[in-house]
Amino acid sequence: MSRGKIFILFLLLAAIGLGFYLVPRNRPFESYTQRAIEAFQLKEFERSIELYLKALKLFPNHPKTPQLLLTIGDTYNFSLNNPEKAGKAYEMLTQGFAKSPEARIGFEHAGEMFEKIEDYQKALLAYQGILDNFPEAPNQDLWRYRVAMMAIKMKKFEPGRRSLMAIIDKNPETPIADQVLLQIGNAFFMEGATRHAVEVLNVAAQKFPES
Repeated sequence: MSRGKIFILFLLLAAIGLGFYLVPRNRPFESYTQRAIEAFQLKEFERSIELYLKALKLFPNHPKTPQLLLTIGDTYNFSLNNPEKAGKAYEMLTQGFAKSPEARIGFEHAGEMFEKIEDYQKALLAYQGILDNFPEAPNQDLWRYRVAMMAIKMKKFEPGRRSLMAIIDKNPETPIADQVLLQIGNAFFMEGATRHAVEVLNVAAQKFPES
């Protein structure tokens, strides 16, 4: 082989080697999440979210995606007090991974957040999401109660009352029976059915004198 060809071959190999080192290579998933955790601990919440989003973009099918979406939602919710962005993160979680354990927590956190800002329709849908997707989850009566109360807060007194009555009919010994009966009585009052309200409240007073 001539010297010219050897020189050209050398240049080609050098270019290939240089290209190998210049090609950007993704950091591992854990690199982003670990730095996100560190940023959160430093109260750099926006930076923490930015790193989590970067991880989700680079690793869209990673098994920890539901966990990251919940963390992003909770950071917007509890640390940045941004219900709009928190709601979007919770929505991505509960729609994309509706049966995951993280989604159950996401439904709960979203419901409480929306209830706090008096968006009772969205709160109702979030609590109903727990009932629809996790029928075997504990505290079913509590979620039914919250769904009913969101309806009542939207002034849908009859549907809310009927939902409360269904809790008692299905489980007369429910641990929240005193609260349920009280709210049934209050709903009757709001509907203008004073006699029924008094009857229910009397029953509640007799069964739960210390409540």
